Amino acid sequence: MSEAIDGDSGLAASQRVAAYLRTAILDGTIKPGERIRQEVIAERLGASRLPVREALRMLEPRGAHRAWS
Repeated sequence: MSEAIDGDSGLAASQRVAAYLRTAILDGTIKPGERIRQEVIAERLGASRLPVREALRMLEPRGAHRAWS
């Protein structure tokens, strides 16, 4: 299943990936304790792994991982 992050939103790819991940964490699509694999997210979103890595780095200091703790 692909949920391409392309669009005319004007956001950088890493920001679009971060928004996707944040939503997926908060709405339960990504379950508590579930491993987030860069290559799987990249493939699902039609992106390279670099924006996924950047998005994860952006979310980590915000405590996104605590959303399910």
